[in-house]
Amino acid sequence: MKLLQTISDGNFFPDNPGVPIKNREVVRTAVRAILYNDAGGIALVGETYLVLPGGGQKAGESLEDTIRREILEEIGCEITIVDEVGKVCEERNSTGEVQESYCFAAKIAKEGEPETMQADEKCMSIRWCTPTEALRTLDAEYESLTGREYHAYFNIEVSRIFLKAVCHEMLHRS
Repeated sequence: MKLLQTISDGNFFPDNPGVPIKNREVVRTAVRAILYNDAGGIALVGETYLVLPGGGQKAGESLEDTIRREILEEIGCEITIVDEVGKVCEERNSTGEVQESYCFAAKIAKEGEPETMQADEKCMSIRWCTPTEALRTLDAEYESLTGREYHAYFNIEVSRIFLKAVCHEMLHRS
C-alpha cells in the first residue's frame, strides 16, 4: 500500500521532538476505514475525540479482516472494501514505538448494531458527516488538543491524512 506520510513527535511538539527511534521495527499495525453510508456520509467515531473507525490488527489477521472486524465492533456493519487509501508510518518518539496505520475506503453492505466487547468502546458515538464536515470536525478536534493527549495527536492526524488523501483524489476525478 502506498506510503502517504511519516509522522513523529516533531510534527506536534516542535520544541520537544523526542529522542529518535533507533529500532524502527513496527510494534503495532492498525487499520482505519473511510466508511460511506448510502447517503454518502462518512463515519467518525469516538468518546473523547472523533476519528475514523478502526483499530489494531490481531495476530494472524489480514488487514482486510481487521477492518471488517473493527467496523463490526464499532459501527455494527458488514462492509464491502472498495479501495486502498494508503498507509501512514507513526514514529511515536516519546514511547519508542513505531506504528503503521493502513486505510481502506469501504461502504456498508449490511447494517446492524455495534458488537464491541472493549470497555473503552462501549460509550463510543458514531457521527455521519459529509466529507467536508468530517474534515472540519477532525481539524476542530486537532485544534482542541492541549498537549496532554499524546496519542490523540497521532490518532487524529492519521485520520486527517487519510481523509485528505481521499478528498484530494475525489477532486481530481471530477
